[in-house]
Amino acid sequence: MEPNRNFIPLPDLEVYRLARKLSAMAWEIYQRLTYQQRKVWGDQMLQAIDSVGANIAEGYARYHYLEKNQVLLHIQSFFVRRSRALD
Repeated sequence: MEPNRNFIPLPDLEVYRLARKLSAMAWEIYQRLTYQQRKVWGDQMLQAIDSVGANIAEGYARYHYLEKNQVLLHIQSFFVRRSRALD
């Protein structure tokens, strides 16, 4: 079977690489925080930042076009709700 030439492996996607880089930067910041800072906002920061790459990977792995769109719309609405809650 000939490989699909239009397929881009996940690690080659620039947006995924940027998400991984952002996650690495967040972990460096987290390690410098005090215990109280980690518990107050550091844990939440890591969870939010790590979810960016995970959501990209999940949406990218969807095969069917409509299913992929549904996942991406769900992710988008989640981030809109979270950002409004922070205001």
